[in-house]
Amino acid sequence: LKVSNCPLSDHHPLYRCEDIEIWQVTKKLDKNITHASLHRGIDTYVQPVDWGEHLTNIDINCLVPYNDTLINVTISINQSIRSDLIGSILWPSSIISSRYILANSYDQMKSLISIPDRYNTNSSHIAVELGAGCGLTGLILWLSGYEVIVTDKSSCLSCLQTNISNMKSYIYTNHFELYRVLKGITVIDYDWSSNEKSSLDLKQEIHNIIQSKYNHYNDSTVESFVIDMIVCSDCCYSILSMPSLLNSLHNL
Repeated sequence: LKVSNCPLSDHHPLYRCEDIEIWQVTKKLDKNITHASLHRGIDTYVQPVDWGEHLTNIDINCLVPYNDTLINVTISINQSIRSDLIGSILWPSSIISSRYILANSYDQMKSLISIPDRYNTNSSHIAVELGAGCGLTGLILWLSGYEVIVTDKSSCLSCLQTNISNMKSYIYTNHFELYRVLKGITVIDYDWSSNEKSSLDLKQEIHNIIQSKYNHYNDSTVESFVIDMIVCSDCCYSILSMPSLLNSLHNL
């Protein structure tokens, strides 16, 4: 994969904001997907064994930090080959986002993002993914120690829930020492372009979930409740959906 950052001057006025980055991700001609582009001196990678929109299942090898060492983990992603379910296809930006998160989790002192303390059961770093699709980025956040909420519209939930469930079973069976220190990962139905559930309703639902799991949130209100990270990876097919997405980001 080749990653390039689009200059702010090239942005559509809708995106011309100092706290929004747009990355363009394209396939290299040799399709050789190897080390993470953002690794910090450690051989970190998120590497598909095979990859393509014609595949119904893609195995992805990655190295997950645990106890000052690295654990080899295989994430099995089911995807749809139906042309009308583009939200259930593994897109290149999900791999880049996953590499970015893992690269930061290796070196907490130099990290550009807030890294959770996975051993502190009274602490929670909350990450929400909008338009989670197949769930790869959300799973990487979970493996990095976050309490994760992954969301997508109803047509994508079957694939998403299958991948989440399969991964939890895999980690429990093959890496129980890691599983026992991980937080939770929850799937929620949410379509920011629909009027069925507002972004404020979504925040209330997330708040209720977190409040039920962590005692230190008992006295919090939805207004004071803070989500540590919101992630989106290639989640818009049409520019027409961007205003609704930005509204959701603002309210969350």
